[in-house]
Parts: sequence; C-alpha cells; structure tokens
Amino acid sequence: TRAPGQAVSTLASALAAKDVDPLTAAGSLTASVTTKLSAVAPEASLHIWPPQAKPCSSVILSGALSTGAAGRAFVVAWSFGTADVATGTLQAYLTAASASSSLKLEIPGSALSAAVSSSS
Repeated sequence: TRAPGQAVSTLASALAAKDVDPLTAAGSLTASVTTKLSAVAPEASLHIWPPQAKPCSSVILSGALSTGAAGRAFVVAWSFGTADVATGTLQAYLTAASASSSLKLEIPGSALSAAVSSSS
C-alpha cells in the first residue's frame, strides 16, 4: 500500500520501451502516487445496547457505524482507559475483542455482576 506523495518504482528490467525492440528494457521508472480525493478523518461511533441494563443483563458495545477507514479495516482497541473500575473480571472480554479487531464487544451479565460484586 502506498500513500499519496510516496514513490512507486519498477525494476530496471521489468518493462520494455514502447515502439522499441521488446527485448530492450525501458530502465527503471519512478512515479509519485497522487489522488484527487481528500483524506477523510476516521470518526468513531459507539452504540450501547440495551440503553439501560438490568441486573444480569448483557451489555453490547458496537463501533460498527464508525466511518472514515477508507476501505481499510479499523484498528480496534477496547479498554476502560484510566477509569477506576473492576477491570480484572472484565479484562478478558476487552482483550479478546481487541485481539480480533472486533467492532463489537459483548459483556455477559454474569461477568458484569461479578465485576460489580468484586468492586464493592
């Protein structure tokens, strides 16, 4: 993959010159990658379901509506940041979703219940 402004080159013996003996190599050619499209900044969109969780309810976080990856897969990393939460119980779910670059994180109600119990 090359980004705009980067150069692309051929090997010296890869191409033949047009209208010349096809056995005569054209030499190394270099061109700069250009585009008329402007770069679109990625925009993360996080949706949570259900909007209000009841005791023992699973919670689903989804970034599926995020935009701006320009045809490439998003690099996904789930974390609680610097929040002071009982991450030990829930860390396995974040790690698994991050490792698979999943745009969906589901935390079962039993894991949420255990996390709340361990933090009190």
